[in-house]
Amino acid sequence: MRRLFGVLLLICLDVSPVWGAWTFTGVSNSTTGSGAGSFTLSCNGTTAGSLIAVGASIFNSITGITGVTVSDATNGAYTQSFRAVLITSVEQDATLHYFPNNAGGNLTITVNPAAPTDLYDVFIVCAEFSGGDTTAPASGTPATNTGSSTTASTGSTTPADNDVLVLAMEGHTASGTITENAGGEGFTLIAENESGVLAEPGSMVYKIISGSPSAQSESWTVPLTSDWAAGIAAYKPAAAAPGAAVSPPQRSLMGVGQ
Repeated sequence: MRRLFGVLLLICLDVSPVWGAWTFTGVSNSTTGSGAGSFTLSCNGTTAGSLIAVGASIFNSITGITGVTVSDATNGAYTQSFRAVLITSVEQDATLHYFPNNAGGNLTITVNPAAPTDLYDVFIVCAEFSGGDTTAPASGTPATNTGSSTTASTGSTTPADNDVLVLAMEGHTASGTITENAGGEGFTLIAENESGVLAEPGSMVYKIISGSPSAQSESWTVPLTSDWAAGIAAYKPAAAAPGAAVSPPQRSLMGVGQ
């Protein structure tokens, strides 16, 4: 008599999340200005679902800025990552805001210090990044730092996630050459302004980290002995759809008849 056997293949699926990767899209812009009230910056050709970051260096000869807001007519209000403030006889601010799920297209961004009757000198930067969490991308606790010296530094932040985007912004009072990565930190320049003529000097940089990050910081060499303010923040990537990793098949022989 013949015995027939069936073969049952068991396939195991790995449904753990696979994290995406940040990319600088190449879209960025910067502007300088001097005067009262708010300031605008165009950030054109952006893509839906991206993160828009806006950094600002703001000088106020009176002191008394109570806050800085950022918005655009398409997306609405941006979230503040940090505001570093140094007050001596004058005020120097460095701020960073972001919008995590950009609607796309051409954006007109407004930066508004909250003391609109005062006169300001400003440097403003926008930059677009893709691949981020579109709901709550902040990772870890941002760091800020201030001082009066020839080296500006952010302090240290430790991201809470793998594969993060790190952004840093600084502003200072003296015109002249700025050198990024004074401590060899490995950031990439987005934009800088070295002139304080009807403007404010400053620099914005980024770094994309693969894998598990260590503590992050950035430093700049700035002219003379400048009053400076700086900060740093990290952002997590989007979680991709669950991957299906096939394990080696397990075979079981089962008798199904005679």
